[in-house]
Amino acid sequence: MNQQRNITTAGPHRWQPGESGNRAGRPVGSRQRIAEALLRDIAEVWEAAGRDVLVRLANEDPGKLAQIAYGLIPCELAVSVEQRIPGSLSPEQWQTLRGVLDAVEAAGASGVSPETVSEWIVEDLRARMAKPVEVLPCPIALPSEDTLSANPAYRRAMQPSANKCSAEKA
Repeated sequence: MNQQRNITTAGPHRWQPGESGNRAGRPVGSRQRIAEALLRDIAEVWEAAGRDVLVRLANEDPGKLAQIAYGLIPCELAVSVEQRIPGSLSPEQWQTLRGVLDAVEAAGASGVSPETVSEWIVEDLRARMAKPVEVLPCPIALPSEDTLSANPAYRRAMQPSANKCSAEKA
């Protein structure tokens, strides 16, 4: 036993990579023939009772049925079916977008063009988000009504002109 331990743990291995040590070895294609025979046998059994077996398995052990089904799906397909949110949105952004779409439908705007709905949303958001304008006192003193009425140019501008009236009537 000590000799075996020394052989396997010390120094180079007895065989080079790719060599089995069994010169006769397994004949080429024998594994393939076995697999093909097994698949033929399974196909015959499947034709005879496949659906009934699946129905019974679904009722008695649904987890096992799911395991078998998952085992039959190629790995590449299982990886490519993963769920992705459109537009590379974060889950929070997607949830907000879904809320907006639900609100549009609930408001009865489902028949309106998307461009119009977008314009309405933007206008409403701008109105809601607008900051009130602060009214500052006027730094220039405005003339009083008496001062303005004393000005002949102001009086002429405020009186209706005979030419304007005759032009409007014609």
